[in-house]
Amino acid sequence: LAHLFAMARSPTAWSSPRGAAARRCCCTSAVVREVRCRVGGRCGAPSSGSSRHGGRLGHVAVVSAAAEVTASGREIDARIVDAVARGDHSAAGAVFAEYVVPGPRARWLRRLLGPLVARAVVTGRPYPPSDVLVECESEVTFDSRPALPGIRVPVILLCGDHDQFFAWDVVEETAALIPGSTLVRYEGCGHGWVTTTSRVPPEVLAFVGRG
Repeated sequence: LAHLFAMARSPTAWSSPRGAAARRCCCTSAVVREVRCRVGGRCGAPSSGSSRHGGRLGHVAVVSAAAEVTASGREIDARIVDAVARGDHSAAGAVFAEYVVPGPRARWLRRLLGPLVARAVVTGRPYPPSDVLVECESEVTFDSRPALPGIRVPVILLCGDHDQFFAWDVVEETAALIPGSTLVRYEGCGHGWVTTTSRVPPEVLAFVGRG
């Protein structure tokens, strides 16, 4: 439950001066932030922009993401798309909650927390719900493998090996396809833990500090 409530506010680690610096070069909830360039998609490995505009980038950090979403992740995204398209934001929030409270036994809890999660990730952010719709639609079909070998900037991937949305073998494949990338493995950790833990910002700052 701690991860659900963390979604409703910025994690403390990201509010500090060091965290603010980390936000400039890394991603949370799998949002790829490309230093000195643009913000890429929320999900997936560094986009084609990382390979096409490498000279404009500093470092790239990929948190809880990889080249392709699992089949179960695509199914969840498809249900989010359906709920947002219908304007049922509470239902979309309940589906989002599956990221951290999966399984049929927790269905009642996800329904209860749906409105709270919706305010945190759908309606209570400085972007319109239509952005969430576009994002989730693209997640259903994306595969960034073709773009990865062309990346020529330092990349760090920080992922859990129990992520239900990005299989570990795909994470390893993603790292192998990016020349010279660094892979940080959080053993026994899932998607929600990695995207909210305070351990990520220091890891990213250390990576950037090494050049």
